[in-house]
Amino acid sequence: MDQDVDARLAAARARAAEREATESRRRMVAIQIAERSATLRSLSARLERERDDVARLERRSFAAMLATVLGTKEERLRTERAEVLRAAAARDTCEAALESLRADESAIDERLWALSGADRELDAAIRAKEADLVARGGPAAVRLAEVDSRTAEARAMSKEIAEAIGAADAAARALDTVLASLESARSWGTFDMLAGGTVSTWIKHSRIDEARSGSHAAQAALDRLRRELSDVRGAGAAEPLVVEIDGFSKFADMWFDNIVTDWMVQKRICASFDNTARVRQDVIVVRSRLDAQLRDLRRATDGLAAERERMLGGS
Repeated sequence: MDQDVDARLAAARARAAEREATESRRRMVAIQIAERSATLRSLSARLERERDDVARLERRSFAAMLATVLGTKEERLRTERAEVLRAAAARDTCEAALESLRADESAIDERLWALSGADRELDAAIRAKEADLVARGGPAAVRLAEVDSRTAEARAMSKEIAEAIGAADAAARALDTVLASLESARSWGTFDMLAGGTVSTWIKHSRIDEARSGSHAAQAALDRLRRELSDVRGAGAAEPLVVEIDGFSKFADMWFDNIVTDWMVQKRICASFDNTARVRQDVIVVRSRLDAQLRDLRRATDGLAAERERMLGGS
C-alpha cells in the first residue's frame, strides 16, 4: 500500500470532516443570532414603553397631578423606574450575547473559507486510493480500506467531543464566576437585613452587578456549548445526551426573571443562585457523558490502529 496515498486520504478525510462540522456550527450560530435578534427587538420595544411610562408620570398631566394630590406619585415613579432598570438590564445582556454570537459567526466563516476545497481534495484522494486498491487487489486491501475509514470517522468524532468538553469546561468556569458573585451578594444581603447600613447595601448591589456582568460571559459560553453539542449529536453519538441542552439558551432569561424583579429582596438573590447552580449541574452532567463517549471512541481507535499495524506486518 502506497503510504503517500494513505496519508493524502487521511488528511483529506480530516479536512472534509472539519468542514462538515464547521458548516453545522455555522447553521447553529445563524439560528442563535436570529433568536437573539428577535429577543433584542422585543426587549428594546419593552424598554421604550417603560421609559414612556416614566416620562408620562413625570409630566404635569392631569394623571400626574392627581397622583401627587393622592400621595402616590413618588411610589409609582419608583415602581416605573425599577421596571426601566429591569428592562435595560435584560436588553443589555441580550445585546452582549448577540455581539458575541456575531463574532463567533465571523470566525466560523473564515474557517469555512479556508476549508472550501475540502470536498474536492477528498474526492481526488478517494479516487487515488481506489486505484491503488484495484492495482493491489485481495481481501486484505478491502479490509484495510474499511479500517482506515472507521478510524477517520472515530477520530473526527473524538475531535468534536473534545471540543464540546472544552466548551463545557469554559461554561462551568463562567457559571462559577456568577455563583461566586451571587454567594457574596447573598452573604452581604443577610448581613444587610440583620445589622446593615449604607455600606453593606452598596456592597450587596455591587456583587449583584458583578453577577449580572458575569452572566453575559456565561450566556456566551452556554451558546457555544450548545453549538458544540449539536456537532456531537449530529455526528452519530452512540447514546443521546441526558440533559435537555436547549435550556442552556434560556439561562439569562431565567437569571433576570429572578434577580432584577426586586433586587433588594434577599430571596431573589437566593433564587438566582439556585437557578445558576442548576444550569451548572446540567453542564457537569453533559461533560461527564461526553468524557465517557470520548474514552469509548479512543479505545475503538486504538483497536483499529492495532489491527492496521498487524495487517501491514507490524508487531
